[in-house]
Amino acid sequence: MGEQGNGFNTRMLLRELPFVGLGILILTPFLYGSLGTSGRFWGLLIFSGFLLFLSFIDIRCGMIFNKFLLPMAMTGLLMDAACLLVDPLYGCLAGIMGGGLLLLIRWGSNGGMGGGDVKLGAVLGIWLGPDKLAVALFLAFILGAAAGVLLVLSRGTTRLWMPFGPFLSMGGWLAALYGSRLIQIYEEMIWMN
Repeated sequence: MGEQGNGFNTRMLLRELPFVGLGILILTPFLYGSLGTSGRFWGLLIFSGFLLFLSFIDIRCGMIFNKFLLPMAMTGLLMDAACLLVDPLYGCLAGIMGGGLLLLIRWGSNGGMGGGDVKLGAVLGIWLGPDKLAVALFLAFILGAAAGVLLVLSRGTTRLWMPFGPFLSMGGWLAALYGSRLIQIYEEMIWMN
């Protein structure tokens, strides 16, 4: 089924843009406080915009469309080529790892994870590199599981559906901003034992 047949149209895009703009306004101080106006700041601001937009679309349509993932992947590769975020080789390898891992989960879950989530995992790898991708996926699964438990407890049934893309996006954003520090804390905990 084509993307138009799955509930996406141009009016929906126009409805989501104000929310994305508002989200960018809210997130900018966090990015600026951590990065100043470096090239990395601008790269992560663009990354944040993509993640917000994909999250709103996934919540609204239940899908993450290729027409938005491809520009995000290409922009990530350009950022990698400019060495603003990740070494290009590491970005490509992490893209394969992220997409591959989520593809295995998709196969094992009998459709519990969508193809857009798999592709978003690959795109997150391009933007984040292997270390921060691991943090992003860990956070996404923890956040998604917590939300799932809360949803089951509040609704009293396990027959619920929720999109995973917003959790991948939250995990990716948190990993981009705080991933190095989270890895450092984890390593310190391991060496203490």
